[in-house]
Amino acid sequence: MVTADSLVQPGDTAFFSMTFETGDYYGPINKTFIVKTDHPKLPELKYFYLSIVGQWFNGLKPTPISLFFLPSKKSQIVSIPNLRFDKIELTKHVRNDKTIDVEVIKGSAKKNESLELKVSPNKNLQSGKFKTNITIHIGNDDNEEVILTIPIKIVKY
Repeated sequence: MVTADSLVQPGDTAFFSMTFETGDYYGPINKTFIVKTDHPKLPELKYFYLSIVGQWFNGLKPTPISLFFLPSKKSQIVSIPNLRFDKIELTKHVRNDKTIDVEVIKGSAKKNESLELKVSPNKNLQSGKFKTNITIHIGNDDNEEVILTIPIKIVKY
């Protein structure tokens, strides 16, 4: 585990995870973290993360906008209505970890239809509280891509 004062030896690999709660934010939010090095030509590496909180571009708003799982809830359907375009299509979905499983139920939607995903906590999760998310990439007939992130909380006894 890399901590704020960890040293990584040459040739080693380090993984970073950055989490921030968006409950008190609205609109574009960016966060940065810096990795300092002893390399004379590259004394630091800056990593940026940008999120747009609470705004739904092109009317592509997921329902629900976040997921919460207690032990009795096995799965939930996320629906993304298409109210504007002739057709939208799920181009990619990304899980940040293995705490959830995602099944695409409907990967394309004409106007007034919806994309649908089934999200379930991983059956092999041990007891605890977990925070994760799923990032959804949606293409439309304007050749634009809209990216939605849906926060997920899981409680397992």
